[in-house]
Amino acid sequence: MAGSEAAFRFAERGILCVVLEQNDRPYGKIEDGLPRWHVNLRSQETKKIDDKLSHAGVHFVPRTKLTGKGNIQASLKHGRTVSQHMLEHYLLGEASGYEEVLAHTATEAQEQVSAVADQLTGKASLPNERVTDILARVKALQEKVGYPGDYERWIQQGRPRM
Repeated sequence: MAGSEAAFRFAERGILCVVLEQNDRPYGKIEDGLPRWHVNLRSQETKKIDDKLSHAGVHFVPRTKLTGKGNIQASLKHGRTVSQHMLEHYLLGEASGYEEVLAHTATEAQEQVSAVADQLTGKASLPNERVTDILARVKALQEKVGYPGDYERWIQQGRPRM
């Protein structure tokens, strides 16, 4: 949730945001990490992410992998394995702690966004030509992966059954 939270907070302050997502949907650990029996919590959290990424100042680009020298697939698999282990061994039960973990993540993201936004306050905005160029590049990335630019429609087409 931290990425959507950060993008939303910046967009609320008038800062143009681009969210690059390696998967079709931006749910990460919510989708991959929560056990299936947490259907209600999963639905609540995906709705929160959807609401944040639907903000007019947030530009979403799915299926975009930024890779460095490491093996991204191995890293992704390892991250999922570790997350699943933590969830199964430390956060299970009716009072599983998921809500607290997710709330903490949102609070931490909000604090970090506020600190960065405060540093940006008073700095000159990018020239309109540069913003236009950035948005054209975003549009090209969206078209390359078949994303129509309508976040809500994209999510509804690919929403997993719960």
